[in-house]
Amino acid sequence: MRGWSRKTTWLLGMLTLAAMLLFAPLSSDVIYGDEPGGISVSSNAGIDGNYNNSKWIPVNVTLTNDRSKPIKGDFVFTYLEGSGVSVDLVQSVELPVGSPVELKFGIPGTDLNKDSNRMSFYEGGFKAKNSKEVKMVGNTFVAGRNTSSFLIGVVSRDPDTLNFMPSLNQKGYDLKVLPIEPQAVPEKGYLLDMLNVLVINDIAADWSEGQIAAIKDWTAQGGMLVLAGGAGYSKTAQPFKELSPFEMNGTAQLDLSTAITLQAAGAAEYSGDKPITLSTGNILAGDIVFNEGGTPIAVNRAYGLGDVAYVAFDTSLEPMATWPGSATLWSRIMHLSLTPGGMQVNSTNDNFYWNMRNTLDQFPSIKTPPFGLLLLLFGVYVIIVAPILYVILAKADRREWSWWLIPSLSIIMGISIFLFGSGDKRNISSHIIDVVQFTDDGKALVTSGAGLFSPTGGTVSMTLPGTHQLRMYQDSMGTSGFLESGRNLIQYGNDGAEATWRSVPYWSTRKLIMDRRLVDAEEMGSLDIKYEFSNGSTIVNVTNQTTSDLKDVHLLYSGNAVRIGDLKIGDSGKATQPAGLSPAGYNYYNYGYNVYPNGNDEHSRERELLNSALLNNYHEVGISAPLIVGFAVDNESPYLVNGEKVKADRLRLMFKRLDGVLRSEDGVSVPPSAIQPVVVSNSLAFMNTYGNGIVNVGTGELVLEYFVPDSYGVAYETVDFTLSNGNQGSGLSWSIWHQESGEWVQLGGPLGAPREYMTESNSIQVKLVATVEGETGFPQISLEGKVLQ
Repeated sequence: MRGWSRKTTWLLGMLTLAAMLLFAPLSSDVIYGDEPGGISVSSNAGIDGNYNNSKWIPVNVTLTNDRSKPIKGDFVFTYLEGSGVSVDLVQSVELPVGSPVELKFGIPGTDLNKDSNRMSFYEGGFKAKNSKEVKMVGNTFVAGRNTSSFLIGVVSRDPDTLNFMPSLNQKGYDLKVLPIEPQAVPEKGYLLDMLNVLVINDIAADWSEGQIAAIKDWTAQGGMLVLAGGAGYSKTAQPFKELSPFEMNGTAQLDLSTAITLQAAGAAEYSGDKPITLSTGNILAGDIVFNEGGTPIAVNRAYGLGDVAYVAFDTSLEPMATWPGSATLWSRIMHLSLTPGGMQVNSTNDNFYWNMRNTLDQFPSIKTPPFGLLLLLFGVYVIIVAPILYVILAKADRREWSWWLIPSLSIIMGISIFLFGSGDKRNISSHIIDVVQFTDDGKALVTSGAGLFSPTGGTVSMTLPGTHQLRMYQDSMGTSGFLESGRNLIQYGNDGAEATWRSVPYWSTRKLIMDRRLVDAEEMGSLDIKYEFSNGSTIVNVTNQTTSDLKDVHLLYSGNAVRIGDLKIGDSGKATQPAGLSPAGYNYYNYGYNVYPNGNDEHSRERELLNSALLNNYHEVGISAPLIVGFAVDNESPYLVNGEKVKADRLRLMFKRLDGVLRSEDGVSVPPSAIQPVVVSNSLAFMNTYGNGIVNVGTGELVLEYFVPDSYGVAYETVDFTLSNGNQGSGLSWSIWHQESGEWVQLGGPLGAPREYMTESNSIQVKLVATVEGETGFPQISLEGKVLQ
């Protein structure tokens, strides 16, 4: 008994030692190289300590080599993706002795804390043979303050510029102003992703070419750039003259106490005597937002999917720096970007990525083998093994052969069924999806996804030429949690990027999302759109100038889909948008089923892609506005897998918003939902939306303002407001301000001429009175008129 006990003890001890050796690499203790000293590290994330966990986050890291000789290796930033996947971002770095080296990069939105990211450095290379981890001194993680506020970045001579804007939060807005030093502006556009507006005011900064390109890229992707400065406008706008809507050639003085338009726009009077210095000159492009006595005060022009605004005064100087109307005035200047005050949008960009990952799993080239044929093969096997083989062996008097014939036939049939069933799964396959949004000035915003099917597993890599910002995903909806050393690697280089997955199981998929990138017309082409007007209806003429033949081209508007047809390169087609057609509900339209009504067909990918790209992100792509959409299908892949080309299934959704102001030789039309409102006042108990156009409101009042576009260049003749289902109901009432009579008039009936309703700041106001909690939708304004000669 004692001997058995000693043997048991010895066995348990050996098992414990084996377990310790086996799991030693997973220990949190790090074994560093023998060289004394290490690397000092300091870091910061976001802008001014703020970041948005649903936007790309800029990260700055400074490394200083404290050793006695240079170090060459890989800096690794391991972070937990918002999807729950741990990713290693690898950068090759050479660190001289004692000299700080600054690294600037971005990571997809996530929560930043000590449990979600980690920095490390490997001399000789990450995952390389004989590599050594070098000790890092300092915080080896980044953190910051997460915010979902509307963020206004300000680069100005005076750091207090626009510090009055948060006063709008009393109206229900959620605004923050972030002062930014010129040298802190990044050289990659996606690193400005967290900003909604960037104001550059009265500053002659020494911008680098990379910074200028980054600001242009960010603006074209949907940002709003404001250039201001009064007498200093020329020095402010000079680096951005390609974007500027205004050319300065002088200055003028304006008495704010007599400025009727500005006082109306700011909803405040001024009784002081300090004049405003204005820049004067010529409008190069865009529409006048405010005009005082013939002098443009604010001009706005579209640039890509974003906007560039000119402001004639220096907002950091008196009287504009302390005038009580400045915040309201600026909210109206930024009306193309500001989310309606008090509106809590309960949706995230990850909805789109989540749906795209689902769609990427649908490999068209990998088909499920016909069940009936598999059943037939099994039936043939049963018939051969049972009656046929028995009869043959019985007649030959060789029944004993069944002992090896039956297993042999079973093996042969099993291999045959396996090979037949896995016919599409014996090679690496690629599934590529592109969502392409065209702009009016020849650009295209592209978001792509790529799915890889690996039959053998192991290490799989994808090489992507050009500039990409990558998000990595595992098989299906799988997550890895935060690993100190992940199995998902991203490395960016001068010629492109490479994503690597390690320890991939056989017969599994891996996925990438290539976040938004801006491309020129040479790569994607464009959709050419022209308009005609007939009896109040708009005829939309579309010409396919893209680089691909398009299938199932449609006009989408207000929950309706009008088929245009298939358009080969160079072909044209048309669709009519009738006048006075009420929206089919709110903005949450199931366009996928409108375009492809049959739910059980081969168009499931197109249906899912259309809905996910437009519905889940309608507030970003402008789903409330009319769209032209079409699909392209081919087998071309711009990516390499394990260094080689592989077969690919590629699907592209291409779309373009109709202009906010539709122009033809005969006149001008502003369709419903082209103008987004600004909140003037809000006493509602609450107001929120889930990104579908339905607004949940509490009791109280809400006043919205719609700025009439190009009101100085167009004579508008008719105005109408479309009320969606649910706009008016028991306890919910909408009315319009009648400027001529100075009264609120109930909405729902015929309206007079637009001039009867236009305020002194060239806008039209509507009011909601809610005596009960309920659901509604903002009214959609439409206008028609003629261009002034």
